[in-house]
Amino acid sequence: MSDDEKNKELNQKDLYSILIDTRNFEIKLFWERANYFLVLNTALAVGFFNIKEACQQFFFAIVGLISAYLWWRVCLGGRFWQAKWEGTIKKYEKSNLDSVRFFSTSEDENKSDAKIGLDLKGNGEEKRKIKKWVYEYVVNKKPSVSYSMIKLSAVFVLGWGGLSLYSASEVSIVFFWFVAILYVLLIVYGFIKSKLEVT
Repeated sequence: MSDDEKNKELNQKDLYSILIDTRNFEIKLFWERANYFLVLNTALAVGFFNIKEACQQFFFAIVGLISAYLWWRVCLGGRFWQAKWEGTIKKYEKSNLDSVRFFSTSEDENKSDAKIGLDLKGNGEEKRKIKKWVYEYVVNKKPSVSYSMIKLSAVFVLGWGGLSLYSASEVSIVFFWFVAILYVLLIVYGFIKSKLEVT
């Protein structure tokens, strides 16, 4: 093997390592951001439920709604970059590293590896049944921890929206309807904007 071939192989390995490190860095950032917003939303919820004045509750609910919405958007953005780097790694493996298939495996290979990792042969009949159930009804559906966090942030958006409507109704019925109509307009605006961005 010539020096040029060695350097090319070394560069491919270095590049692959950089791709993996970048993907892992994006995952680390995703969880750091998600945890920050989770703590912030939890603190806002504690404040909301410990305050008895309706106007102050409404303030906390609006800040919570904004925070949860930003959390949801940050999670979506972070998941995009994770997927982008995983896709780049898959393409790189397929075109440059024939012997490496960590990210470029097929769906069936992934399921087979998960089955092996769960060791469904277990030590006892009862243990095997539980492991098989876990595999077939949970792992086989490939739940994503990132998507679970995205769903949690969306639940917080809906929860804060409901709490802000509740606290607005405690201030006055006119204020409640103002906030409700504002939410509907924002939702319609977001829907129309997303449709225009797609086309």
